Amino acid sequence: MIKVLGKIFEVLETVVCESPNPMTPMEIAGKLNMNRPTCSRILKELTDAGYLIRISRQSGYAVGPRSFTFGGMVKYKSQLLEKARPYIKDCAFQLSKSVLLCERQGCERYILSHYNYSPLNIRLKQLSFHDLFETATGMVLTAYAPRNVQEELYHHYRENKYLFFPELKRFEDVLESFEQIKRERIFIRDKFRTLQWIAAVPVCRNGIVTAALGLSAPAADADRNERPLMITELKKTAELISNELSTIETTG
Repeated sequence: MIKVLGKIFEVLETVVCESPNPMTPMEIAGKLNMNRPTCSRILKELTDAGYLIRISRQSGYAVGPRSFTFGGMVKYKSQLLEKARPYIKDCAFQLSKSVLLCERQGCERYILSHYNYSPLNIRLKQLSFHDLFETATGMVLTAYAPRNVQEELYHHYRENKYLFFPELKRFEDVLESFEQIKRERIFIRDKFRTLQWIAAVPVCRNGIVTAALGLSAPAADADRNERPLMITELKKTAELISNELSTIETTG
């Protein structure tokens, strides 16, 4: 039963991530390495339930009304997001860059809010990402996890052949990077694969790291004179969000 549910969610998430573009059963089955009859049965069930709609035989399936209304009703960490979004949007606008707020759940990174005013054509085609050791926000989020969790994540990523920054060859290298992040309260890097300059800082609630605020810019545009400004603005935005989230209680 659990295995069947997993396949149903995989199919639904695949179509949702391509929204509003429809996908054919062949495209979905190929992407999920699933046999066609199973995929077709799941698509029919999701369509009957209203989560998907069938556009046509040639075009395939797209998000249905139940998925739309379901997504619109979801409220997740509303206090964090309601307070953070205006600051994130303003930071992205002021810098003309891409700025996002992320959290870690288990071994995956989730993007909770994202604003892009840069020339980068950024489209989020997944609901979550296995890139904790290959993104600035992922590194910051994992740096503040307990040591045993860091080690579990490292081995899980190695065993599943997920990507790492090339300098993180050993677990000792990872720990050294984490210590530097905690000392400096920031992670900065020219991303080697996508030619971006990336940075991330922690967002706290009453001193406890709850999320990471990240920024990305085309490496060619992030010149040495502009980088200090981006770092200052990113840190200021994280501090504003942290102050909004935190409370001070006093008895006298």
